[in-house]
Amino acid sequence: MSDIKPRIAITCGDPAGIGPEVVIKAVADKRVLGKITPIIIAPEKLIVNYAKSLNMELPEYRIMKRGTMVEENGDVYLIDIPTNQMIIPGKVSEIAGKIAYKAILVSYSVIMEYHMADAVVTAPINKYSMNMSGHHFAGHTELYSKLSGKKVAMMMVHDNFRVALATNHVAVKDISARLSPKLIFNKLKIIDDALKNLFNIEFPKIAITGLNPHCGDNGLFGNEERTKIIPGITLAKEYEIDVDGPFPADSVFLKRDQYDAILAMYHDQALVPFKLLSFNKGVNVTLGLPIIRTSPDHGTAFDIAGKGVADPESMIQAISVAREMLLSLRGEI
Repeated sequence: MSDIKPRIAITCGDPAGIGPEVVIKAVADKRVLGKITPIIIAPEKLIVNYAKSLNMELPEYRIMKRGTMVEENGDVYLIDIPTNQMIIPGKVSEIAGKIAYKAILVSYSVIMEYHMADAVVTAPINKYSMNMSGHHFAGHTELYSKLSGKKVAMMMVHDNFRVALATNHVAVKDISARLSPKLIFNKLKIIDDALKNLFNIEFPKIAITGLNPHCGDNGLFGNEERTKIIPGITLAKEYEIDVDGPFPADSVFLKRDQYDAILAMYHDQALVPFKLLSFNKGVNVTLGLPIIRTSPDHGTAFDIAGKGVADPESMIQAISVAREMLLSLRGEI
């Protein structure tokens, strides 16, 4: 493993959730401290007060402005998002949504515009607070896709278990209409490229689920497999993408060790088995962006916000995966 300390921007997420707590705990963890150069993006006052209220030791940090050079020296940096408004832990609010949104914009600019960071790890946001603040995005994935103008894929990762989504935050009744051969092909292409370039897998092998029970059972329970998924697989194979399926979703995850990734058709089809097997150890990765972006696999957990009991493990894993992806991209591992 390389001794390089990649510069990783870390957003606070929704400041009323557990984001600030898991960020502080993760950056201070021995698996992170000294392994990366963290650039925390958050209201300084919030981070300082949060650490004091929970009796947590905040690592020594340096305040930076966008455009300032950041060395790969393992020091902790902070980009302040000033606010004088009160943030109440566990409470949805417009100001919390605005801070979360601003942190995301800053994270993208410090990589793409100012070249201060090499990757971003995002603490969880509350979608309702974000929408209250006037920013109508279903989540991080959709916002980063909009900022970059790129087609993306959401993939959950825990060690060698990787499951990606054909559709993200979509109502179940709308999933079929969103699927198409082109969409399936695009997702498979994004996944194949990422497995090769970011996960250092020379010849990736991908499995794909069907949409319907028993993959439609020859049309008895739906035709999406025949009209949308299989034609998408055919296109992918023309580009020499190694993909098998479609498989029934109720059994394909038992074969997960045989594949480098599984492409599922919708959110819960992927996330239910993933979280059952890997909760609080999993990492959300956005594939297809011009930047590396990871996130913990949990939400804002308003019910425990401000209580000091949040587990930082998934945030630590998200930082570690971002670091490994960067080193793989650089050819360091």
